[in-house]
Amino acid sequence: MPVANPNPFARGDILMSTWGRDQDIVDFYQVIRATPRTVVVRRIESRIIEIVSPTRAVIVPTLDVFRSEEQRRRIVHDGGDSYLRLSGWERALLWDGVALLSTRYA
Repeated sequence: MPVANPNPFARGDILMSTWGRDQDIVDFYQVIRATPRTVVVRRIESRIIEIVSPTRAVIVPTLDVFRSEEQRRRIVHDGGDSYLRLSGWERALLWDGVALLSTRYA
């Protein structure tokens, strides 16, 4: 029986999560494995490509430089969007390859 919403994520894909109330915190995750309904990800490092101000920088992910253990998450399909719910406040979407503005700390 075919899966109603196929898994849009594949091994090696990068997901991004942006969150924070008074800040723009960006976390990147790399897909390690994918099944029709779940994805295994690990959080990865990011690198600064431009410092915009003392507390803001433009960042991109650093592939294969892991910051966490593996975590398996079920794929959530919401209308045309698919994402992973990482916590009550954090969800990860497929990264579009564009560098992101993030809050940074000295």
